[in-house]
Amino acid sequence: MLAVNTLLKKSNTAFVLAMILALLLVQIPKAYSAASTPAESALVFLSDVAGLDMAKYNVKLLKVINSDVNTNLVTVGYALTSNESELEVICDVKSNAVIWCKLYPLEGTPLYTQTTSNVIDAANDVLSRYQSYSGASHVQPMRNMLDTVTEFTVMTETVGDIKLETTLEGGRENIQWMRAVNGITNTYDVVTVSFRNGKFEFFCDFWDRYGIGSADVKVDREEAIRIAKENALNRIRADVGDEAASDFTFVEEQVHTILTMQPRENLLYPYWEVLLGLNKMVSTFGAAFRVSVWADTGSVAYLTYSGSYGAVPSEETPSASPPPDQTPSPDIQPENSNPTATMYLIVGATAILVTVSLVGVFLKKRCK
Repeated sequence: MLAVNTLLKKSNTAFVLAMILALLLVQIPKAYSAASTPAESALVFLSDVAGLDMAKYNVKLLKVINSDVNTNLVTVGYALTSNESELEVICDVKSNAVIWCKLYPLEGTPLYTQTTSNVIDAANDVLSRYQSYSGASHVQPMRNMLDTVTEFTVMTETVGDIKLETTLEGGRENIQWMRAVNGITNTYDVVTVSFRNGKFEFFCDFWDRYGIGSADVKVDREEAIRIAKENALNRIRADVGDEAASDFTFVEEQVHTILTMQPRENLLYPYWEVLLGLNKMVSTFGAAFRVSVWADTGSVAYLTYSGSYGAVPSEETPSASPPPDQTPSPDIQPENSNPTATMYLIVGATAILVTVSLVGVFLKKRCK
């Protein structure tokens, strides 16, 4: 009888432990939790960071794609529908935290738990919530910089190696922080948050995407132009011959440069992009050149004809690095999956059944 009572006590203890474990699993997972999945992390981000009112939406998982197994990058797509609003959302999740997210409204406007007409306040709120969500330490200096701004205007401000830029494009308010070592444009290490009419639309955190190999510019602008012209002339000679090449000259008013940081062997180095306009078309090749020169070594990284001179390069969107919200995302196709808020209760209930079953098996084995 004593043995039976002891066994019952152990059984009750195991059941209580199983219930506690199940209740823990019922909790909506945090992004930093080792037990959370990329799909769950995306849902937490949409609610806790983007501020969407998820209780008003029917949520349907469209796709989960392992975009990059080397970096543990997973792309998650969701469809959110309600009587007032319909949108699709794509998130890139790395180490169970969202680093890139964009909303694609299809009907109506997205529904949020709270809104403000002040874009600066909205950005501060998003950064604060993202810092709590991800634990990212690099966010605090950005929040400190934003605290000095009272209203949204197009501006640029640099504090140390961080450059804050605000732009207005097509009715969308963009706020971006860039790691600009020595003031050099670096679109690879950025944090960006964008709004439309004060409402969240886009976010990315590409901070520490690459390490800095060097930010020392050993080749100045004039030397970069000289190197670009020399290599462009050599290309013309190779294509049309020495005699014909003598008819071509560069139009100085159409010589422009931009200095950025670009990746080489998984580190960032300074890089001149030089645009050279020609006095006329080179056969059928083009009437301009685009030449890229590494600013730390002087070596040519890239040289090609351009059909026409084209536009002057912009520091906001260097050609070698597209804007973060233009990062290509995989096509998403619907699947037979419809996660809702009740999914966590299902997970918890399943955990109870599985755990209790395992306890029962264990006790049976102990009884034999």
